[in-house]
Amino acid sequence: MSAPPSLKGLQAFEAAARRGSFAAAAEELSVTPAAVSQSVRGLEAQLGRALFHRVNRGITLTEAGREALPRLTAAFEELHGVARLLAGARGQSRLVVSVPPSVASGWLSTRLADFLARHGPCDLALRGEEDPVDFDRNSIDLRMTYGAFHYPQMTTEAMVTDRAFPVCSPGFKNRRGPLTGPSDLMGAPLIHTDWGPVAASFPSWRSWFEAAGVSVNRRVERGLSASSSQAAIDLA
Repeated sequence: MSAPPSLKGLQAFEAAARRGSFAAAAEELSVTPAAVSQSVRGLEAQLGRALFHRVNRGITLTEAGREALPRLTAAFEELHGVARLLAGARGQSRLVVSVPPSVASGWLSTRLADFLARHGPCDLALRGEEDPVDFDRNSIDLRMTYGAFHYPQMTTEAMVTDRAFPVCSPGFKNRRGPLTGPSDLMGAPLIHTDWGPVAASFPSWRSWFEAAGVSVNRRVERGLSASSSQAAIDLA
């Protein structure tokens, strides 16, 4: 019977994968980056599979690493909770909030300080991930999503209604202007958001032009494409 994976190696892998580097993991675990790297390599050797791609002194998760990370993170969070309970630590409420990545980086993260000021300190985990998510497996308390179609069995509440409109940088407007109406944008280089294979009818340039009464052709689908709305805004 083979020995179970090293707990030290699992801890080093989880911290490095979650923080994005051996150096950040080392700071969290109060060890050296070399020790983290050695622990991860030992774990990979024990498992017989790579957990990281090592490219240009950086690391990215392999498919096996991506599959293992959420479950390991949940397991270590549970262990920390048990440790606090056994130590008699005063418990704080814990809230796990799951949101699309663009919402996490472009909107919600700037509003958390006000939330904590209003409601007091709590253990809050903010997860940026695409739909659909597994509430039970990842211990998610609240999911912010675009539409309710991914979660028909869940209780949903409408928070805001979006409004789609074109934006550009002042320099772009100066070079391409004047832009006086929707038809003026037909020949402009457009930036698209690729919402992914699980998306429904999210806003697109085609739907915006059609709503504005502008006849469209295949040219409207050409141009730059980004994997999130925040990335599309950054490109603009």
